[in-house]
Amino acid sequence: MIANARTESLADANVPQIYLNLYQTGGQRLTVFLRGHLDTAAIADEVREQIQAVDPTLPVFGGETLDGILSGSLAERRFSMELVALFAVTALLLAGLGIYGVISYSVSERTHEIGIRMALGARRTDILRMVLRQGLRLAIAGAAVGLIFALMVAQLMAGLLYSVRPTDPVTFAGVALLLVGVALLACYVPARRALRVDPQVALRHE
Repeated sequence: MIANARTESLADANVPQIYLNLYQTGGQRLTVFLRGHLDTAAIADEVREQIQAVDPTLPVFGGETLDGILSGSLAERRFSMELVALFAVTALLLAGLGIYGVISYSVSERTHEIGIRMALGARRTDILRMVLRQGLRLAIAGAAVGLIFALMVAQLMAGLLYSVRPTDPVTFAGVALLLVGVALLACYVPARRALRVDPQVALRHE
């Protein structure tokens, strides 16, 4: 007996393996594995030439590279993951646009408040820092809630992954930081626009 191996599918990790004597079992097919610095395009012809030099009646067929076999076995799973990735990127884009739109609108609605603060002597940097701090607080809270739900949904994708954990910390952290950055940008742009407005004009803003 030998160790279990993935010979039929990468998803089947516990397929028992056993070596059999070719001369005792009378196998009709024999697979030859070659490893080395070889020209993959010429391997099939060279192997056929060497084998048929020993016995011209032996058929030699099905020459493939291991990379090609592995790629073919992953084709269906790769297509599924590409679809999932496309939907994920679309969802991330929509989430970013939604966050930007909502927070940008909420900050622009505070133009009157910003005008009052400036009229009372508040410094522009203090107002900008206050708006960014409040936006950051909301973004972190939203990212935390989103991460909790993402961890719950990620378990459903475990069957589509191979040698990759569904709770990859780099991916989760990267998406969370991206959305937090979008939220900060949504706070910064309208706040800067409001700070450039004359306080008297800002006080009349509706």
